[in-house]
Formats: sequence, C-alpha cells, structure tokens
Amino acid sequence: MKQDDKIPMDVASPEIKEFLSQIQQNPSKKPEIIKQNENIQEKKDEPKKIEAKKPIKNIIQEIEPSDSETSSTDDELGTVVLTKRDTVKEESIIQKQDDPNSVLDYPIMKIDKEIEFEQLDFVKFIARGSFKEVFKGLWLGLEVALMKLLCSGNLSESELREFKSELSLLSQLAHPNIVQFYGACTKEPNLCIVTEFCHGGTLLDYLQSDAEITRKHQYEIALDIVRGIYYLHANKIVHRDLKTPNILLDRHGDAKIADFGLSKTVNAARTHLNTLVGTFNWMAPEVMYGQNYSFPADIYALAIILWEISTRKIPFEGISAANLTKMIAIEKKRLPLPQDGIFNSLIEKCWDQDPNKRPTIKEVLMKLQRIKV
Repeated sequence: MKQDDKIPMDVASPEIKEFLSQIQQNPSKKPEIIKQNENIQEKKDEPKKIEAKKPIKNIIQEIEPSDSETSSTDDELGTVVLTKRDTVKEESIIQKQDDPNSVLDYPIMKIDKEIEFEQLDFVKFIARGSFKEVFKGLWLGLEVALMKLLCSGNLSESELREFKSELSLLSQLAHPNIVQFYGACTKEPNLCIVTEFCHGGTLLDYLQSDAEITRKHQYEIALDIVRGIYYLHANKIVHRDLKTPNILLDRHGDAKIADFGLSKTVNAARTHLNTLVGTFNWMAPEVMYGQNYSFPADIYALAIILWEISTRKIPFEGISAANLTKMIAIEKKRLPLPQDGIFNSLIEKCWDQDPNKRPTIKEVLMKLQRIKV
C-alpha cells in the first residue's frame, strides 16, 4: 500500500490501522459479489432490532397537507444563479464541479436567522448521534426539529466562525428534497440548529417496518433522494455521510436529505468528542483508505441506499469496521443484488471501485428517469 493510501491517524480505528498495515492493495482485482452463505459476520452482540413504525400512508392521513410545499417533475433540469462565495481550502464542502449549470430549477432562499435559545421548547428526545442530540421541539409555536451539538462550549473561536460560515451557506438552500434550515443558536454553550420537522421519521426505520412498499413507491423514494443529491452537488456540496438514517420522510411520504453542509463543524465536534467521521456501512473505498474524495463518494453511498430500498435489509449488518474495510477496500466485494431489482444496473455502476468510473448525479437522474415501473 502506498503511503498516501493509509487512513489518517485521527480517522482510522486501531484494528483498521493494524489490518491495513499488513495488506497491499490489488488494483487489478474486480469487485466481487458477497456470497449469500459467506460467514464473515462477527456477532458478539445481536444486532439491535428496529421497532416497526406506523406506515407512512397512515401518518399522511392524520395530517393536513401544507399548501406551501412544492413538487418537481421528471424533466426539470434548469439552472439557478449561484451566489459568489469566498475561496476555501480543498477540504471544504464547497468544491469545483465540471458542469456548474447542472442544477434543478429551484430558488436559493436567503434566511439568515439567528434564533435565541430561550425561544426554543425541547418537547421530545428523538435520537443521539456521534456529535449531536435531536429533539422534536417548538420555536415560537412552530413545530421544528432541534439538533443540539454535543461539542457546545468546546469550540475554539475559529471553529465557531466556521460553524457560522457553514450556517450562512445552509441559509441559502431550499429544495423539496432536502430538510429545510430555519435558523440556529450560535452562542456558546447552546449551539443548536433548527430545521423543519419530518413526521415520517428516518428512511431506515421505514424500510425496517412492516409497512407495505410497492415497486412504484420504491421508485418514488429513490427519485426524491437523487433529486436532493443533485441539488446539493449542483451547489458544490458533498454530503460526506449519506445513509438511510440521514434521509427523512415528511408528512406526504416524500424523502428529504438531512445532515448536509456542516462538514467542518462535524469534524471539529468529532475531534473534541473523539469519534470517527462517517459510517462504514455506506462508506466508499477511497474514504476507507483516507484518500482525497469528492462527489463520487456520495454516489457510492447512493448505491448502498438503493440496495436498501430494494431489499429492505441493513447493509453489512453485524460486520466489524475492520472486516468491512477488508471486504470493500481490499477484496472489492459487494452486496448480493436482489432478483429482479429495478435498480440493479444503476447500483452496479454507482458502486464501482474506481471513483472516476461512477456516474455523476446528473447521469444517475437521467438513468433513473428511464426506468419503467
């Protein structure tokens, strides 16, 4: 393995560093599908079962639809004017893209809302992540989601400036398939981000529930996700942690991408909290290696998400990070494709080992629109 291919010390776990130091990369070997009976799982603890949720359609019937929400059509490939931004380092979420006009025709909305912490009411705890706690809450009577950063009180002045800078970018984004940013508390020690509340919960929970999901609904969910990624990439944003827990369903059952645009803040938070960046189950090979990565890493994660939608299974369940790194980055293995899966051909293209051979999100959208359901 080349020196540049090693996972950085602040990212790799001890078992991965020990493993990668003993194995050399074999570029000539093609990706191989994991055999159904291959016993590679480490089941020291039984995987946690996800409680079945109420079907989205039932949730939709209980809530009046909002007149303010917009919808998109299959052929919307227009352009919007992007605002000028300062030059940033290569590690920033803002990166160059070959086709700056490849953007869905939705407006950039200016919000820039500084919210006072006293205006927030934390109603119900929802989940805890590696760097945040999420609550259902109220902001001046409006139902919202509240993301409280666990690193509050620990950020340096420069990290706090980066946090505010990234929030400024978020305030300019608006699209039906991304979670809408409302504002934030930026005063220590109560750093908190306020967004729209999605009543349907996470896509992961929905797929693991007993709700009936037709092929047509699978397709609609996939189309929502691809449109959301398209909008982010067109605005030079690499998500970096795409996965079904970060995709939410709204009152209509539409999919919305969450947890985007805060890469520097997340990195700073995880540094203070000593946690890893990203989730291995959805992580691209180049990210596992600690190499430079960009938009293609999101495309790889999309392939895993499409596989989940098709199978309703958790990808690589029960496999340790070290074994997963060996399988994906070294042995180039892939998940077994479902029989007659409507996304199979697209999945194979999106999880190609070579990032340069993966399609762009615009190409993915065009291929997806040609699928007959």
